[in-house]
Amino acid sequence: MAPDSRPARNALFLRPSLPLIPMAFLLVALALAGGASRIEAPQQIVVRLIATFVLTGVLLPLDFAALSGARRLLWWVAGCYALLMVQLVPLHPSLWAGLPGHGSYARIAVATDTPVWRPLSLTPDLTVDTLLALLPATAALFAALFVPARGWNRLFGWIILIAVASAVFSLIQLATGYPASLTLYRVSTENSATGLFANRNHQAVFLSSVLPILAALAHPRNRGDRPGRFFLPIAAISACLIVTGVIVTGSRMGLIAGALGLVAAILILAGGRDARLPGSTRRRRALAGAAAAGAGLLLAVGGWQAGLFDRLASTDVLAESRVRMLQPLWEAVKAFMPLGSGFGSFDSIFRRFEPLELLSPIYMNQAHNEPMQIAIEGGVPALLLLALLGWWWVSALLGVLRLPSASPSRPLGLGCAAATAILMLASLVDYPLRTPLLGGIFAIACIAMWRASRNSGPEGSTSPFDLV
Repeated sequence: MAPDSRPARNALFLRPSLPLIPMAFLLVALALAGGASRIEAPQQIVVRLIATFVLTGVLLPLDFAALSGARRLLWWVAGCYALLMVQLVPLHPSLWAGLPGHGSYARIAVATDTPVWRPLSLTPDLTVDTLLALLPATAALFAALFVPARGWNRLFGWIILIAVASAVFSLIQLATGYPASLTLYRVSTENSATGLFANRNHQAVFLSSVLPILAALAHPRNRGDRPGRFFLPIAAISACLIVTGVIVTGSRMGLIAGALGLVAAILILAGGRDARLPGSTRRRRALAGAAAAGAGLLLAVGGWQAGLFDRLASTDVLAESRVRMLQPLWEAVKAFMPLGSGFGSFDSIFRRFEPLELLSPIYMNQAHNEPMQIAIEGGVPALLLLALLGWWWVSALLGVLRLPSASPSRPLGLGCAAATAILMLASLVDYPLRTPLLGGIFAIACIAMWRASRNSGPEGSTSPFDLV
């Protein structure tokens, strides 16, 4: 009688699942409490505490083998923390007064007889908050480095599930008339379907960014040419729900991001044709492509019905003010170069440069242009870190593009590249990565893209992102 093989199968199933447990806790926390970026949101305390526990749990075994290949990225993370801590080092009053942009504040200190040792940051309490705000993305990055090869599809499946839940929640908000009881955060975009977020633009960008990842999960190469009986119908339904969620936000930026996400999804599904795939697999791929095209049609029709195309052509006061802010933003950049005003100080120092004609009831708590805000708050050192991240991302992207079309690593690598590109493009006109949920997903997608770029196994090999 053959021995029972169930224990062996269970061990095979559990072995890659154990490292995913910290990531599961983190994703739940990010989904329920990581959709806002404001410092006063009480959920920030929860998500940062859980991120600290997850980071400790991941590193506590002191097994750093998974980190050996990511030294450059880890040095970059260390540089980010070091820069913020340097901004908190107290300086002699005369040295502090001589810092670029600090002169007017030094004169106030002299006039009030308070010339004491101060840190470079003009708002050290908010710089400390910015330092703590790095914890969720840092925890996600380290946890992702420990995700085993067979756990990636499951991890991204959870992210898709969060996106679907957020889309469904936004539809419930729409159907019930946006009651305050169905808003997770005290300060949210009024009368908007924000889902799990406080800001409708962030909701729209999140949903748009997961579309390429969903397409990558549905790709036959990523699934080992065995997509499962019910996977494609579930993926198609998920895509339609996600696209509908983008539409109901009423976000113009979301419409553009959604279109980019759909184009990327269709290109991923259509790429890497292989005549040796069985006919049923080719039919499944055609079905998935048709579903993506249908979702695109839904986006176009829904956007037209919701008047989003009219909004694109119309004049928007908020959009106009953001364009007109570029000049005073540039003045602020020049005033504080090369060391910056300190992270978290934008809201306080921008009032010094904001012209009278831009004064309005609209509250601009962020620059809505991440490169400009990073330049203002962090100066040249922060811009160098940003450039290094861009170089690392481009290198990983080129590594993915160099993979053969039949490589099992290529679909999810491209999906993550498209997702991170959408988030970075949105950061040129908004601040989505300042929300813990999107910052964490960005970190996870970057690690997955980097992992894919390093995998160049033989054609037909098992995908490093395969499900157990």
